[in-house]
Amino acid sequence: ESGQPVILDFYADWCIPCHELDRATFTDQRVIAATERFVRLKVNVDLPSSAELAQRFAIAGVPTIVFLGTDGEEQAAARVVGFVGPDEFLKQVEKVN
Repeated sequence: ESGQPVILDFYADWCIPCHELDRATFTDQRVIAATERFVRLKVNVDLPSSAELAQRFAIAGVPTIVFLGTDGEEQAAARVVGFVGPDEFLKQVEKVN
């Protein structure tokens, strides 16, 4: 609705690579600056309320980061599955309109 791109971070509390993303990638100052224009949402796949969203985006495992462009459509080429460091994450962010 806002016309902003969106980052959906599908995670689980038990997921070690998810915690690594939180500690090493999402705290990087370059990543923080590059994602300021996005609405950033975390989706806990262990919650029943998240099942429909996980199914809609065909989430096979966590962590999975889905980027939605300003048109609300997934930018599939930017999708991240598994842990990536700040440099690789920034490359994916650049692909999103």
